[in-house]
Amino acid sequence: MPYVNLLDDPLFGDHQALVLGWEQSQLTEIVACLQPLLKGRLTDEMHLAVASIARSIVAEHEISGRPVHYARAKTAYGEPERYRNGDPWHTWHYMTGGVDALHRAGLVDHALGQWHFHRESIATATDKLVKLLVPLIRVWEPRGLARRSETIVLRDRDKRAIDYAETPDTLAMREDMAVLNERLAELEVHRDGDKFPTPRLRRVFNGDFDRGGRLYCYGASHQSLSPQERANLTIVIGGVAHPVVEIDYANLHVAIAYFEAGQLIPPGDQYLIEGFDRDVVKLAANVLFNAGTTREAIGAIAHKLDADRSLRWASGIDTRDQKACRDLARELVDAVRRKHAAISSYFASDCGARFQRADSDIAVAVMTDMVDKTGRCPLPVHDSFLVADIDADHLKRTMVEVADQQGLKLNLKDSREIRKTPEANT
Repeated sequence: MPYVNLLDDPLFGDHQALVLGWEQSQLTEIVACLQPLLKGRLTDEMHLAVASIARSIVAEHEISGRPVHYARAKTAYGEPERYRNGDPWHTWHYMTGGVDALHRAGLVDHALGQWHFHRESIATATDKLVKLLVPLIRVWEPRGLARRSETIVLRDRDKRAIDYAETPDTLAMREDMAVLNERLAELEVHRDGDKFPTPRLRRVFNGDFDRGGRLYCYGASHQSLSPQERANLTIVIGGVAHPVVEIDYANLHVAIAYFEAGQLIPPGDQYLIEGFDRDVVKLAANVLFNAGTTREAIGAIAHKLDADRSLRWASGIDTRDQKACRDLARELVDAVRRKHAAISSYFASDCGARFQRADSDIAVAVMTDMVDKTGRCPLPVHDSFLVADIDADHLKRTMVEVADQQGLKLNLKDSREIRKTPEANT
């Protein structure tokens, strides 16, 4: 059955895009290191492209442990002018040729994309490549190539960037992003004593400007880190390193659905259902909001369970068992529908992207208000924000105020409290 193949296919993981952006001085040592290992006669330009690709793949491997995805179709590189970033190696010729050269040399593992599932090809650093490059690079070194980057991105259903007509709304959103990115660039963030980059943010919309709009960093960033890793960041203010605090909107999309339905949200944790692990229920609820059909939701939940050992173990599934994962997915869908019967019509209705437009507008408002109040911009992770500890109480008040303006009564999760209470809810 095709479903069984999907669960085993590495394409269906959570991968970051292959982002280049290295200037030549950041590639010289890598070119010298890799050149003797590459097969065939390559031009000097291709050697630089290979080095740029290899550096990005290894950086992502060291940061998140994940592979990267990239397009092999020529059409993917015929981007509208607004998205062209000025990187000389970000072309079909250099991207595909560079990955192929690394693959032939045994330096990356590779899986071809499946266009009918809207999945791009992925490349994973081999141990050999990691051992070669890690001594030569600083993983978190900012990319040195000055780039033009569009901060308001519209994608089609295949996740290709598409052009759009400017409107007063798109112009206003771009101005908001310019202010936020300027303030983010002023932050001095550290991780393990090293300066930590704060890449530019962009809002990414899906299909039209009523769907999506969440803020994503261009390249590896704090968004690539786990909550535990983010907790180890510091922000330097006036020469003093302050620990970060992360404040999170709890149960955000569930709350939006109840608000839209004109129903009171039940008290307590919306992801607690007897007999199921809380994290697994949260996964199922979020998938249900994003899926277009119940069958699609069951398949997506089953795949995520099969791919995540911790979720399987939390559900009593000791080994990769596709049938058990699918059976559990069906049970989860039924349980979530029963618990939230008042908003059942929102499940498997493809409303998740529309909710993302709402939560991304809230995020921009929170960040803008914090800049006005403190002069510093929070680091966003969709429905949560990172700030220096001295700004945490300002952030909590601002998040409540912005949610109230939208008619939402939302609970907040504070990382300072979670450290004392590990079972706290998200």
